[in-house]
Amino acid sequence: MNQSHDLPEGSVLLFPEGLPGFETARQFVLLRHEEFEPMLLLQNVEDHTLSVPVIPAQFVDSGYKLQVPASDVELLGFAEPPRLGGDVVCLLVLVLAGQGGAPKCNLFAPIVINPANLHAKQIMQIGSSYSSLFPLTGPASGASPGG
Repeated sequence: MNQSHDLPEGSVLLFPEGLPGFETARQFVLLRHEEFEPMLLLQNVEDHTLSVPVIPAQFVDSGYKLQVPASDVELLGFAEPPRLGGDVVCLLVLVLAGQGGAPKCNLFAPIVINPANLHAKQIMQIGSSYSSLFPLTGPASGASPGG
């Protein structure tokens, strides 16, 4: 499932607080190339040298449990805390290893997008056992993302 298709093509996403480490970078678009699906590229609108590879959370872990604090529910404009399978897009940042190393993803700090208003934020899953460097090897259904 690639829930990013729920976003209108060419949509500019607004990160009201920027991305951690890039707080002034607030406008991004999602770029997709069929040959790299389900991977997408989160590209900054103002600085084209800033891009982040991402993948839909449900592609990695179909049982992913998203936690959005009340302050972020309000910031993103949700009427109630979003959950996967509902009106939310949840993307995981990819860490692509060179030299044939296995790619990893950040389950601990997903990028959460409200497709209704295109507001987004990277939100840490405080209190979860999700890893910030979860290896993407083997079938997702047999993976153990917690820990």
